[in-house]
Amino acid sequence: MLSLAETGARLGGADPAPFQNARVGMNEWLNQGAPFKLPDPVVSAWNSPLFQGTIQASAGLTEFTAGAITACSGFPVPGALIMTHGADHAFTGLRTLYYGVHRATLTSQMFQRAGMSPQAANSANGVLSMAGTMGGFTMARTKQFTAATSFE
Repeated sequence: MLSLAETGARLGGADPAPFQNARVGMNEWLNQGAPFKLPDPVVSAWNSPLFQGTIQASAGLTEFTAGAITACSGFPVPGALIMTHGADHAFTGLRTLYYGVHRATLTSQMFQRAGMSPQAANSANGVLSMAGTMGGFTMARTKQFTAATSFE
C-alpha cells in the first residue's frame, strides 16, 4: 500500500483537478494518481456505453415505477413528475445502448440551456433522480401507513 506522500494526496480533501471532465478525469485519477490501480478491462467495462446505458435504463425504470406507485397512492402530480423524469432516464439509457454513444438526458439538456455547466447539470439531474425515487417510495409508504392507521 502506498503512503499519502507517495500518492501525492492531500489531507485537506481530494484534488478537484482530476474531476474536471468526469469520465476522463476519473479514469486518469484511478490509473495514475490513486493509491490503487484498476485493471484495464474493469475501467473499459465501466466506461462502456453498453454498461452505462444498461444501468441508466434500469435506474430510469426504477424511478418510473416509483412514480407510478406514488401516483396510484394518492399523489398524482408528484407521481407524474417522477414518472416523466424516470422515463427520460430510461429512454436515454436505451438510446445509449442502441447508438453506442453516451447521451445526455432531456433534463440535463434543459439545465444546460438554462446556463448550467454540463457537470453541474448532470449532478443536478442525478440528485433529482435519487430524490424522485426515494421520495416517491416514501410518499407511497406514508400513504399506506396513514390509510392503515384507524383508531376507532
